[in-house]
Amino acid sequence: MEMTTLTQAELEQAISSLLTDPSYKQNMLRASKLFLDRPQKPLDLAVWWTEYILRHGPVEEMKPLGIRQTWYQRRLIDVYITIFLLALLPLLGLALLYRRCRNISSTSENRNNQVKKKN
Repeated sequence: MEMTTLTQAELEQAISSLLTDPSYKQNMLRASKLFLDRPQKPLDLAVWWTEYILRHGPVEEMKPLGIRQTWYQRRLIDVYITIFLLALLPLLGLALLYRRCRNISSTSENRNNQVKKKN
């Protein structure tokens, strides 16, 4: 369903099919069963982690790596610049090669023209 071209009839038909088609319910029950199949309930897990931190104090290994990175490393700007420069380098090489070939051909044409004028 595309939001820009959505009509009321399409929306009503989609909602109706969600409510009446049993495959949607079966898929959601399956997804719910997979989601709820955990060794602990989320609240018990949160309590356990809170108690873990209280027992052991703040553990450096559990802190996000982004804390020790600079802002441009977190946003991968250094990687993007490297990729850009690696892509730009061959283009600059081709541009210099083209310019050199053009200069060589223009100088040879000038020489040919000078030889023709002398004759």
